[in-house]
This record gives sequence, C-alpha cells and structure tokens, in this order.
Amino acid sequence: MPTGPLMELEDQNCWTLAEAAGHSTPDRPQHFPARASWDEQQVTAQAARWAIEHLDDGDPGHTVLIIDETADAKSSTEAAGAARHHSGALGHIA
Repeated sequence: MPTGPLMELEDQNCWTLAEAAGHSTPDRPQHFPARASWDEQQVTAQAARWAIEHLDDGDPGHTVLIIDETADAKSSTEAAGAARHHSGALGHIA
C-alpha cells in the first residue's frame, strides 16, 4: 500500500497524511519540508542510481527518463515522442 504523498486521500496535507499513517500529530510529515537537511548532490546521485537500476534494460538505445518539473503546458508536436498526455497543472489532457 502506498504511503505518504502516494496515498489516495481526498485531501493531502500533513495532518491527513499523518492520520492515514497512524501518527497522532503531523510532526513526521512536516519534518521533511520544514526541518530536514540533506546534501543535494548526494540525493541527485542516489536518484540517478535508482533510475538506472530500475529503468535500464541494458540496451543503450532504450532508456529515456524525462522529468518536467515546470508543470507548464507543452504544445510542441515536433519533439521526439511528443504526444497528448494528462497535465496536472491544466487538469486535463493537452
């Protein structure tokens, strides 16, 4: 069963996530965005290792991972692999 932000809850905030996980206060979910510290380069390297381990099938021409954190609508039809897809920012397929 998914935990944290992956849980399917009607409202997702630190209180609802904490309650769904069985905690009496939102202290644990609030720790990460409010107080946790980490080495950005180490986290990036670890994320890259995870992606390679889980997505690479050994064929150099097959592994592609695209992360778009802008949430902007994309309108190019000339980009490789461009297709209509759901946009969370827009709330519909675009």
